Amino acid sequence: MEPPGLLGADRNANPPGALDAQKSPPQTARRIRANAHYILALASTSESGPMSIVSEIPGTIVDVVIKDDELTVLADLLTDFDTLSSPGEYTIFAPTDDAFFNAFGDSLSPEICALVKYHCIRGIISSTSITNGLQLATIQRGTIRFERNEVTMAVAGSSDEKLATIVETDIPASNGVIHKIDSLICSHN
Repeated sequence: MEPPGLLGADRNANPPGALDAQKSPPQTARRIRANAHYILALASTSESGPMSIVSEIPGTIVDVVIKDDELTVLADLLTDFDTLSSPGEYTIFAPTDDAFFNAFGDSLSPEICALVKYHCIRGIISSTSITNGLQLATIQRGTIRFERNEVTMAVAGSSDEKLATIVETDIPASNGVIHKIDSLICSHN
């Protein structure tokens, strides 16, 4: 009996678009800058090997947040926060719209923009870099801490604060990475 998906197909042939591993040199993923945009590319490990573009990273953190239907409140707040639309490397733990509404209801005000800085880190922190007990300094000069187990990752600003669960990780941007969280965090100094 043939495995699912191979009915009538040549089991020895590569699937469409696949590279023949025996004919191609090993490849590594690289992020390169071209025409003011970052592009994720596969580059041959041989110095003279060809480079093929895999995907373009869709703009700055602000650009990516603006396009996300779950981050509309954060998108409005980021209009007053230029840092995340400028060059550099940043990580934002992005509260979803539900997180803002659960904390403030319909009484959102521009002063809440200061909270955004408690959710931002200088440097790119991927989900694989987050370990249990990790503490990082925020742009607001506070500290956030992380808890991680086999199932979930969470972040909080103080030991007595409710943890915000990280619900989506490693959303790429040209100047960093976004991790969505289900509640707000308040950093402590």
